[in-house]
Amino acid sequence: MRFYKKKFILFFLCLSAAKSYAAQPTSVKMIEDIIMADDSIYTYYVVKCSNGAKVDVSSWGGNKLWCLGKGIKNECKKKQIKIAKKACKNA
Repeated sequence: MRFYKKKFILFFLCLSAAKSYAAQPTSVKMIEDIIMADDSIYTYYVVKCSNGAKVDVSSWGGNKLWCLGKGIKNECKKKQIKIAKKACKNA
């Protein structure tokens, strides 16, 4: 039983160490407001990550919906930090 407990603890420590090395968002910079052909408005942002990557992010409905990509509503979250973390994880 002790052997499995030690293995589980070691696995958990390795997993948490791997998470700490993942890229994290360092800044979110607003670039511009864009009006689409159907008169919907979104705001274009660029997320900078700790690994040097830059990822496009859009906010819709007055920052109520945050989505990956510029002007695309396919992968979305309700909070800016969640979409920024996802963007850096995918970068």
